[in-house]
Amino acid sequence: MTYRSRGRSRNEAIAAIVFAGFLAGFILYLCVGNYQRAKRAMERQRKRRLELEEEKRALALSPNCGENIGTIDRRRRNNVGCGAHDSPR
Repeated sequence: MTYRSRGRSRNEAIAAIVFAGFLAGFILYLCVGNYQRAKRAMERQRKRRLELEEEKRALALSPNCGENIGTIDRRRRNNVGCGAHDSPR
């Protein structure tokens, strides 16, 4: 069955095809934009994580904090160096 056999004109068929193409293109545009946004966020998170690991490494290796490593304070948290604490849980 064609569009013509259902009583639609050629212009209506073209309009339906154009609308479907526009709708599919718009959804594709949204998906690609979301993918790019997520990719940038993932890269920012990776950089932040690497910077944090580098800070932790620098704190653990700094010479003026060596005497605090492994001690327990009043709140029963483990000092890991330079005033940084592990969570009590």
